[in-house]
Amino acid sequence: MSRPASIRPVLRTMGLALPPYRASSEQAAELASRPFPPGDSQRQVIERLFRRSTSHARPSVLLRSQAPPGQPLDQDLYQFGVGDRGPSTGERLRRFELHAPALAVKAASDALRSADADPSTITHVVTVSCTGMHAPGLDVALVRELGLSAGVHRLHVGFMGCFAGIVALRQAASIVRALPEARVLVVCVELCSLHLQADARIDQQIANALFADGAAAVLVDAAGPADATLLTLTDFRSRIVPGTESEMSWRIGDHGFVMSLGEQVPLRLRGVLREMVSDWISPSRTIGWAVHPGGPRVIDGVRDALELGEADVEASRAVLRAVGNVSSATVFFVLDALQNARQADATPADDVVMLAFGPGLTVEAALLTS
Repeated sequence: MSRPASIRPVLRTMGLALPPYRASSEQAAELASRPFPPGDSQRQVIERLFRRSTSHARPSVLLRSQAPPGQPLDQDLYQFGVGDRGPSTGERLRRFELHAPALAVKAASDALRSADADPSTITHVVTVSCTGMHAPGLDVALVRELGLSAGVHRLHVGFMGCFAGIVALRQAASIVRALPEARVLVVCVELCSLHLQADARIDQQIANALFADGAAAVLVDAAGPADATLLTLTDFRSRIVPGTESEMSWRIGDHGFVMSLGEQVPLRLRGVLREMVSDWISPSRTIGWAVHPGGPRVIDGVRDALELGEADVEASRAVLRAVGNVSSATVFFVLDALQNARQADATPADDVVMLAFGPGLTVEAALLTS
Protein backbone atom coordinates (compact mmCIF):
# COMPACT_ATOMS: atom_id res chain seq x y z
CA MET A 1 0.00 0.00 0.00
CA SER A 2 1.46 3.36 -1.02
CA ARG A 3 1.94 6.07 1.55
CA PRO A 4 0.90 9.73 1.11
CA ALA A 5 3.55 11.91 -0.53
CA SER A 6 3.03 14.40 2.31
CA ILE A 7 5.02 12.25 4.76
CA ARG A 8 8.14 14.27 5.56
CA PRO A 9 11.02 12.46 7.30
CA VAL A 10 12.86 14.99 9.42
CA LEU A 11 16.16 15.01 11.22
CA ARG A 12 14.84 15.90 14.64
CA THR A 13 18.03 16.08 16.67
CA MET A 14 21.71 15.10 16.82
CA GLY A 15 24.08 13.91 19.52
CA LEU A 16 27.87 13.86 19.25
CA ALA A 17 30.48 12.15 21.40
CA LEU A 18 34.28 12.20 21.56
CA PRO A 19 36.75 10.39 23.80
CA PRO A 20 37.95 12.52 26.73
CA TYR A 21 41.61 12.74 25.68
CA ARG A 22 43.31 13.92 22.51
CA ALA A 23 46.71 13.59 20.89
CA SER A 24 48.43 16.62 19.41
CA SER A 25 49.90 16.42 15.91
CA GLU A 26 53.38 16.16 17.39
CA GLN A 27 52.42 13.38 19.80
CA ALA A 28 50.64 11.41 17.10
CA ALA A 29 53.62 11.78 14.77
CA GLU A 30 55.96 10.53 17.47
CA LEU A 31 53.83 7.42 17.98
CA ALA A 32 53.51 6.74 14.23
CA SER A 33 57.27 7.06 13.71
CA ARG A 34 58.36 4.65 16.47
CA PRO A 35 58.62 1.58 14.19
CA PHE A 36 61.31 3.34 12.13
CA PRO A 37 64.96 3.60 13.26
CA PRO A 38 66.26 6.90 14.68
CA GLY A 39 67.65 9.01 11.86
CA ASP A 40 65.58 7.18 9.24
CA SER A 41 64.28 9.53 6.56
CA GLN A 42 60.81 8.09 7.07
CA ARG A 43 60.59 9.78 10.45
CA GLN A 44 61.02 13.17 8.79
CA VAL A 45 58.41 12.31 6.17
CA ILE A 46 55.93 11.34 8.90
CA GLU A 47 56.52 14.58 10.80
CA ARG A 48 55.90 16.63 7.65
CA LEU A 49 52.71 14.73 6.84
CA PHE A 50 51.31 15.22 10.33
CA ARG A 51 52.14 18.93 10.26
CA ARG A 52 50.36 19.33 6.92
CA SER A 53 47.27 17.28 7.84
CA THR A 54 45.53 20.33 9.40
CA SER A 55 44.11 18.01 12.05
CA HIS A 56 45.46 19.52 15.25
CA ALA A 57 43.74 17.23 17.75
CA ARG A 58 43.06 13.53 17.43
CA PRO A 59 40.61 12.14 19.98
CA SER A 60 41.34 8.51 20.79
CA VAL A 61 39.75 5.93 23.08
CA LEU A 62 43.23 4.50 23.65
CA LEU A 63 44.51 7.51 25.59
CA ARG A 64 44.46 7.10 29.36
CA SER A 65 45.26 10.71 30.22
CA GLN A 66 45.93 14.05 28.58
CA ALA A 67 49.69 14.09 28.06
CA PRO A 68 51.23 17.58 28.16
CA PRO A 69 52.66 18.94 24.87
CA GLY A 70 56.05 17.43 24.14
CA GLN A 71 55.40 14.38 26.30
CA PRO A 72 54.73 10.88 24.91
CA LEU A 73 51.16 9.63 24.84
CA ASP A 74 49.87 7.54 27.73
CA GLN A 75 47.99 4.87 25.75
CA ASP A 76 47.20 1.21 26.16
CA LEU A 77 47.68 -0.56 22.83
CA TYR A 78 50.76 0.46 20.83
CA GLN A 79 54.09 -0.45 22.39
CA PHE A 80 56.07 -0.16 19.18
CA GLY A 81 59.69 -1.14 18.84
CA VAL A 82 61.74 -0.66 15.69
CA GLY A 83 60.32 -2.89 12.97
CA ASP A 84 57.17 -3.82 14.91
CA ARG A 85 53.95 -4.16 12.92
CA GLY A 86 51.79 -3.44 15.94
CA PRO A 87 49.04 -5.48 17.62
CA SER A 88 47.13 -8.22 15.85
CA THR A 89 43.75 -7.49 14.30
CA GLY A 90 42.13 -9.60 17.00
CA GLU A 91 43.67 -7.47 19.74
CA ARG A 92 42.58 -4.25 18.03
CA LEU A 93 39.01 -5.54 17.68
CA ARG A 94 38.94 -6.47 21.35
CA ARG A 95 39.56 -2.78 22.05
CA PHE A 96 36.66 -1.92 19.73
CA GLU A 97 34.35 -4.18 21.70
CA LEU A 98 35.60 -2.60 24.93
CA HIS A 99 35.32 1.08 23.95
CA ALA A 100 32.80 1.49 21.10
CA PRO A 101 29.54 0.80 22.99
CA ALA A 102 30.09 3.53 25.60
CA LEU A 103 30.83 6.15 22.94
CA ALA A 104 27.79 5.08 20.91
CA VAL A 105 25.56 5.21 23.99
CA LYS A 106 26.76 8.71 24.88
CA ALA A 107 25.98 10.10 21.42
CA ALA A 108 22.60 8.35 21.32
CA SER A 109 21.69 9.52 24.84
CA ASP A 110 22.44 13.11 23.88
CA ALA A 111 20.27 12.82 20.76
CA LEU A 112 17.34 11.40 22.72
CA ARG A 113 17.74 13.97 25.48
CA SER A 114 17.82 16.87 23.02
CA ALA A 115 14.54 15.67 21.50
CA ASP A 116 13.02 14.90 24.91
CA ALA A 117 12.33 11.47 23.42
CA ASP A 118 11.31 8.51 25.53
CA PRO A 119 13.61 5.59 24.58
CA SER A 120 10.59 3.28 24.51
CA THR A 121 9.26 5.21 21.49
CA ILE A 122 12.22 4.21 19.29
CA THR A 123 11.03 1.66 16.75
CA HIS A 124 14.20 1.19 14.66
CA VAL A 125 17.95 1.39 15.32
CA VAL A 126 20.49 1.70 12.51
CA THR A 127 24.10 1.32 13.63
CA VAL A 128 27.12 2.21 11.51
CA SER A 129 30.81 1.36 11.75
CA CYS A 130 33.67 0.39 9.47
CA THR A 131 36.35 0.20 12.17
CA GLY A 132 35.20 -2.77 14.21
CA MET A 133 32.70 -5.55 14.68
CA HIS A 134 31.49 -8.04 17.24
CA ALA A 135 28.31 -9.93 18.02
CA PRO A 136 26.21 -9.29 19.97
CA GLY A 137 27.06 -5.85 18.64
CA LEU A 138 26.49 -2.15 19.11
CA ASP A 139 22.76 -2.50 18.46
CA VAL A 140 22.29 -4.85 21.42
CA ALA A 141 24.40 -2.60 23.65
CA LEU A 142 22.19 0.37 22.73
CA VAL A 143 19.03 -1.59 23.53
CA ARG A 144 20.42 -2.61 26.90
CA GLU A 145 21.98 0.69 27.98
CA LEU A 146 19.31 3.08 26.66
CA GLY A 147 16.32 1.01 27.73
CA LEU A 148 15.00 0.51 24.21
CA SER A 149 12.31 -2.08 23.51
CA ALA A 150 13.63 -5.63 23.15
CA GLY A 151 11.51 -5.77 19.98
CA VAL A 152 13.11 -2.75 18.30
CA HIS A 153 13.99 -3.36 14.66
CA ARG A 154 17.78 -3.37 14.15
CA LEU A 155 20.01 -2.88 11.11
CA HIS A 156 23.79 -2.54 10.85
CA VAL A 157 25.63 -0.72 8.05
CA GLY A 158 29.15 -2.12 8.12
CA PHE A 159 32.47 -1.55 6.40
CA MET A 160 31.24 0.92 3.78
CA GLY A 161 33.56 3.74 4.85
CA CYS A 162 33.19 7.47 5.35
CA PHE A 163 29.99 7.81 3.31
CA ALA A 164 28.05 5.26 5.39
CA GLY A 165 26.50 7.90 7.64
CA ILE A 166 24.52 9.26 4.70
CA VAL A 167 23.58 5.71 3.66
CA ALA A 168 22.14 5.17 7.15
CA LEU A 169 20.31 8.50 7.02
CA ARG A 170 18.77 7.48 3.69
CA GLN A 171 17.65 4.18 5.19
CA ALA A 172 16.07 6.01 8.13
CA ALA A 173 14.18 8.31 5.76
CA SER A 174 12.93 5.30 3.78
CA ILE A 175 11.67 3.63 6.95
CA VAL A 176 9.74 6.74 8.00
CA ARG A 177 8.20 7.19 4.55
CA ALA A 178 6.99 3.59 4.66
CA LEU A 179 5.97 3.69 8.34
CA PRO A 180 5.00 7.24 9.37
CA GLU A 181 4.76 6.21 13.02
CA ALA A 182 8.40 5.05 13.08
CA ARG A 183 11.12 6.74 15.11
CA VAL A 184 14.58 5.78 13.85
CA LEU A 185 17.76 6.19 15.86
CA VAL A 186 20.90 6.24 13.68
CA VAL A 187 24.21 5.77 15.53
CA CYS A 188 27.64 5.96 13.90
CA VAL A 189 30.73 5.05 15.94
CA GLU A 190 34.25 4.87 14.51
CA LEU A 191 37.46 4.07 16.39
CA CYS A 192 39.98 4.83 13.66
CA SER A 193 42.92 5.06 16.08
CA LEU A 194 42.72 1.30 16.56
CA HIS A 195 44.10 0.86 13.05
CA LEU A 196 47.30 2.88 13.20
CA GLN A 197 49.65 1.27 10.70
CA ALA A 198 53.42 0.83 11.03
CA ASP A 199 53.83 1.20 7.28
CA ALA A 200 56.22 3.42 5.31
CA ARG A 201 53.71 3.97 2.48
CA ILE A 202 52.81 7.63 2.11
CA ASP A 203 49.09 6.99 1.70
CA GLN A 204 49.01 4.93 4.89
CA GLN A 205 50.80 7.65 6.84
CA ILE A 206 48.32 10.20 5.47
CA ALA A 207 45.54 8.02 6.88
CA ASN A 208 47.40 7.82 10.20
CA ALA A 209 47.58 11.61 10.24
CA LEU A 210 43.93 12.34 9.42
CA PHE A 211 41.76 9.81 11.25
CA ALA A 212 40.44 9.95 14.82
CA ASP A 213 37.69 8.49 17.06
CA GLY A 214 34.15 9.64 17.71
CA ALA A 215 30.43 8.94 17.47
CA ALA A 216 27.33 10.68 16.18
CA ALA A 217 23.64 9.90 16.55
CA VAL A 218 20.55 11.35 14.90
CA LEU A 219 16.85 10.83 15.48
CA VAL A 220 14.63 10.67 12.40
CA ASP A 221 10.83 10.60 12.41
CA ALA A 222 7.89 12.16 10.58
CA ALA A 223 7.29 15.88 10.79
CA GLY A 224 4.29 17.14 12.72
CA PRO A 225 2.31 20.31 11.99
CA ALA A 226 4.50 22.42 14.28
CA ASP A 227 7.82 21.20 12.87
CA ALA A 228 8.50 23.85 10.22
CA THR A 229 12.00 24.64 11.53
CA LEU A 230 13.36 21.09 11.34
CA LEU A 231 15.50 19.81 8.48
CA THR A 232 13.51 17.60 6.12
CA LEU A 233 15.31 14.67 4.48
CA THR A 234 14.20 15.58 0.99
CA ASP A 235 16.42 13.74 -1.48
CA PHE A 236 19.43 11.42 -1.72
CA ARG A 237 21.90 10.65 -4.50
CA SER A 238 24.58 7.98 -4.87
CA ARG A 239 27.29 7.53 -7.49
CA ILE A 240 30.09 5.03 -8.02
CA VAL A 241 32.73 6.85 -10.07
CA PRO A 242 33.56 4.51 -13.00
CA GLY A 243 37.05 3.07 -13.18
CA THR A 244 38.13 4.19 -9.70
CA GLU A 245 37.99 1.01 -7.60
CA SER A 246 41.76 1.05 -7.11
CA GLU A 247 41.82 4.66 -5.90
CA MET A 248 40.63 3.87 -2.38
CA SER A 249 40.30 0.63 -0.45
CA TRP A 250 39.79 -0.53 3.13
CA ARG A 251 40.78 -4.11 3.86
CA ILE A 252 41.31 -6.37 6.86
CA GLY A 253 44.97 -7.15 7.42
CA ASP A 254 46.79 -9.21 10.03
CA HIS A 255 47.63 -6.04 11.97
CA GLY A 256 44.45 -4.02 11.74
CA PHE A 257 42.43 -2.62 8.87
CA VAL A 258 44.58 -1.22 6.07
CA MET A 259 43.65 1.74 3.88
CA SER A 260 45.03 2.68 0.49
CA LEU A 261 44.53 6.15 -0.97
CA GLY A 262 45.25 7.12 -4.58
CA GLU A 263 46.66 10.52 -5.43
CA GLN A 264 43.84 11.12 -7.92
CA VAL A 265 40.98 10.84 -5.40
CA PRO A 266 40.19 14.61 -5.27
CA LEU A 267 40.37 14.92 -9.06
CA ARG A 268 38.20 11.87 -9.72
CA LEU A 269 35.55 13.01 -7.24
CA ARG A 270 35.35 16.41 -8.88
CA GLY A 271 34.20 14.83 -12.13
CA VAL A 272 30.79 13.75 -10.76
CA LEU A 273 29.93 16.32 -8.10
CA ARG A 274 28.38 19.03 -10.24
CA GLU A 275 26.32 16.55 -12.24
CA MET A 276 25.00 15.01 -9.01
CA VAL A 277 23.76 18.13 -7.26
CA SER A 278 23.32 20.81 -9.93
CA ASP A 279 19.51 20.59 -9.84
CA TRP A 280 19.56 21.08 -6.07
CA ILE A 281 21.21 24.48 -6.43
CA SER A 282 18.93 27.44 -7.05
CA PRO A 283 19.83 31.15 -7.19
CA SER A 284 16.74 31.86 -5.10
CA ARG A 285 17.83 29.72 -2.16
CA THR A 286 20.92 29.82 0.04
CA ILE A 287 22.77 26.52 0.40
CA GLY A 288 24.75 25.40 3.42
CA TRP A 289 27.41 22.80 2.61
CA ALA A 290 28.15 19.91 4.98
CA VAL A 291 31.12 18.40 3.14
CA HIS A 292 32.91 15.38 4.58
CA PRO A 293 36.49 16.50 5.33
CA GLY A 294 38.31 13.54 3.83
CA GLY A 295 41.46 15.66 3.91
CA PRO A 296 42.55 19.18 2.91
CA ARG A 297 42.86 18.28 -0.78
CA VAL A 298 39.42 16.65 -0.82
CA ILE A 299 37.86 19.81 0.62
CA ASP A 300 39.72 21.91 -1.95
CA GLY A 301 38.51 19.62 -4.75
CA VAL A 302 34.86 19.91 -3.71
CA ARG A 303 35.13 23.67 -3.34
CA ASP A 304 36.61 24.07 -6.82
CA ALA A 305 34.33 21.56 -8.55
CA LEU A 306 31.17 23.25 -7.24
CA GLU A 307 32.61 26.79 -7.49
CA LEU A 308 32.05 27.41 -3.80
CA GLY A 309 33.59 30.12 -1.69
CA GLU A 310 36.01 29.39 1.11
CA ALA A 311 33.29 30.30 3.61
CA ASP A 312 31.15 27.45 2.24
CA VAL A 313 33.69 24.84 3.37
CA GLU A 314 34.80 26.49 6.60
CA ALA A 315 32.66 24.15 8.73
CA SER A 316 34.44 21.17 7.14
CA ARG A 317 37.88 22.66 7.74
CA ALA A 318 36.97 23.55 11.33
CA VAL A 319 35.93 19.96 12.08
CA LEU A 320 39.09 18.59 10.47
CA ARG A 321 41.19 20.92 12.65
CA ALA A 322 39.33 20.28 15.89
CA VAL A 323 38.39 16.61 15.60
CA GLY A 324 39.97 15.02 12.52
CA ASN A 325 38.33 12.57 10.14
CA VAL A 326 36.00 10.30 12.15
CA SER A 327 34.91 8.30 9.09
CA SER A 328 31.12 7.81 8.89
CA ALA A 329 30.37 10.07 11.87
CA THR A 330 32.26 13.09 10.54
CA VAL A 331 29.60 14.52 8.25
CA PHE A 332 27.29 14.90 11.27
CA PHE A 333 29.98 16.84 13.13
CA VAL A 334 30.15 19.13 10.09
CA LEU A 335 26.36 19.45 9.97
CA ASP A 336 26.35 20.37 13.66
CA ALA A 337 29.04 23.03 13.11
CA LEU A 338 27.11 24.36 10.13
CA GLN A 339 23.84 24.50 12.07
CA ASN A 340 25.53 26.34 14.94
CA ALA A 341 26.87 28.88 12.47
CA ARG A 342 23.45 29.19 10.82
CA GLN A 343 21.79 29.95 14.15
CA ALA A 344 24.24 32.79 14.74
CA ASP A 345 23.74 34.15 11.20
CA ALA A 346 21.14 36.80 10.46
CA THR A 347 20.57 35.20 7.02
CA PRO A 348 20.71 31.43 7.58
CA ALA A 349 20.80 28.98 4.67
CA ASP A 350 17.50 27.63 3.37
CA ASP A 351 18.83 24.17 2.47
CA VAL A 352 21.77 21.95 3.37
CA VAL A 353 23.65 19.66 0.99
CA MET A 354 25.58 16.85 2.67
CA LEU A 355 28.40 15.17 0.74
CA ALA A 356 30.55 12.21 1.78
CA PHE A 357 33.04 9.99 -0.04
CA GLY A 358 34.63 6.57 0.30
CA PRO A 359 35.74 3.35 -1.35
CA GLY A 360 34.25 2.71 -4.74
CA LEU A 361 35.00 5.57 -5.34
CA THR A 362 31.56 6.37 -4.02
CA VAL A 363 29.90 9.75 -3.55
CA GLU A 364 26.82 9.97 -1.33
CA ALA A 365 24.74 13.15 -1.21
CA ALA A 366 21.72 14.27 0.78
CA LEU A 367 19.49 17.32 0.40
CA LEU A 368 18.02 18.64 3.64
CA THR A 369 15.44 21.42 3.35
CA SER A 370 14.07 23.73 6.01
